[in-house]
Amino acid sequence: MIDTIVLRIHDCHKYSHVTKYIEQLETQNYVKKFHHSELVSLDQSSVLYGDTGNILTMSHRSTIGVASSHYNVVVQNNYRRNYIEINFSIPKYVFSNNVCQFIDQHDQSTKHTFDKLLNLLQRFFVEYFPMPPDWEDVEVNRIDFCFNQFFLSKGDALRYLDEQRNLNIHQARSDKNKFSEYHGTSVQYVTANYSFKIYHKGTEFKKNDYVKLLKNNPKGFDIPQLADTADKILRYELTARKSLLNYIFKQKIKDDVNTVFNHHYDLIGQQRNRLCREFVQDILPNKTFSFHLTSLWEDRFAPINKLVTDYALPFNEELFTALHTFFWERVERYQLGVKMGIKEIHDKIKDHKEDAIFKKKVFGDKQKVSQTGQLLMLATLSQYVDISDLKDVIPKATYYRYRKKLEDIGIPRFSPDIAVAPPPLDYTSYFFYFSAHHTTFG
Repeated sequence: MIDTIVLRIHDCHKYSHVTKYIEQLETQNYVKKFHHSELVSLDQSSVLYGDTGNILTMSHRSTIGVASSHYNVVVQNNYRRNYIEINFSIPKYVFSNNVCQFIDQHDQSTKHTFDKLLNLLQRFFVEYFPMPPDWEDVEVNRIDFCFNQFFLSKGDALRYLDEQRNLNIHQARSDKNKFSEYHGTSVQYVTANYSFKIYHKGTEFKKNDYVKLLKNNPKGFDIPQLADTADKILRYELTARKSLLNYIFKQKIKDDVNTVFNHHYDLIGQQRNRLCREFVQDILPNKTFSFHLTSLWEDRFAPINKLVTDYALPFNEELFTALHTFFWERVERYQLGVKMGIKEIHDKIKDHKEDAIFKKKVFGDKQKVSQTGQLLMLATLSQYVDISDLKDVIPKATYYRYRKKLEDIGIPRFSPDIAVAPPPLDYTSYFFYFSAHHTTFG
């Protein structure tokens, strides 16, 4: 469920013991030199100002070797911006590969997965840092969600992916601020807030991790078998950047009276002082917040004047669940339908119409009941072409109304004739292959 996570520990000066520890590790330094108004890359961790000769340390990049894996965790001291950044793939950290997934065999709920994530981060800081940082200083700057969809063969997976390209084109057309990139064995959809991609896991695994695991396989995987299993997988990944966390917070959490944030927000809205008015009217809609493992906003007794000047919000279960939902909405958009016959379509429309008539009689539902003939023609057409093309032919309002009707009835928008049934969106197949490793490694 979770792949890469990027954490930032703020206030380098507060954690000088951590920065010194990182500097003592085997390092690969990245530096920039400023000379005659030109920026040149050098193998040093400083900036040399040509006019004064002063040297300013900018960053120090190191890796933490994980004893039970061939994988290294990347850690960087960014002195200029006053944070320590930790970037690592959680499945690789736990399993030494990311064909395996960070999910519990007995409980795949978002609540349990979130608790499992916090426990892992706590263990990580205790094991690899001289003294764990205060969690209110630890920002989740990026988090990647993922899912492995299992097919019967590599051929089926690649055929399914090839048809998903057509869906990707329509996704990109639907918003001018978004664009798609697709080539080889991957499909990618990129926005300012997030990236969503689908790719053939076997191809990626053989390119990046196969040889490394052959040389160093501390978990004892059968590497050829792991590669064969990866060949059956299409991998879905969402990279949620800080801007997406802000978007999700403002769209899904800010106005939800049940969230932790609103325990305080109601009180803030009742205040009449200048700080509170500025926070509600100007800061909240326009400010880019950071999201930390612990936040003052989780303290029910925190003073209002401190809250409205604290822009570190909690990365909590509420936000994690909303991000998880956002990810799965995009996974579901790329699922292909199974071609249906006219009789099956007619039966679905008939059942839906009878249900609509019943609701109208019992509950007084004023929604207009669509004509069977119109829906039947459109639904039948959808089995042979992607009806998104109709958006440029018929009025947009009509198109979206009928598309919603087809979704309510249960008729997919796109059903290519590839004879590959969409695998279920659950973890049954995953645990068929990997349950033994979860028993061993958690």
